[in-house]
Amino acid sequence: MGIEAKIDELVAALNRNTEALAGAAAPAGKTKTTNTNKKTEAPKVSQDEVNAALLKLKEAHGIDEAKAIVKKVGKVDKMGEIKPADYKAVYDAAVARFEELEGGAGEEDTGDAL
Repeated sequence: MGIEAKIDELVAALNRNTEALAGAAAPAGKTKTTNTNKKTEAPKVSQDEVNAALLKLKEAHGIDEAKAIVKKVGKVDKMGEIKPADYKAVYDAAVARFEELEGGAGEEDTGDAL
């Protein structure tokens, strides 16, 4: 009977733990939803937009221009390694560099045509 009593105590303790965990699971789900919303709001620019800006820069002005932005602003070696927190800065830098190079190329072309 001593063992049966101990088993009953352990089963009761397990049931209490299970109930406690089940009760704690509902608030944890709500917390996760809130955290997910915060993570979604963090990057103002998506990875696709960053990739598109870098690809446009690369196609128009060469891979070295795109790599320079990734390395300098993204502080990584590869496009896929850019952190979400750096998306906006990399995007802005790629767009600015593209416009800078396009503006310079456009003026040169106009000068040659005249």
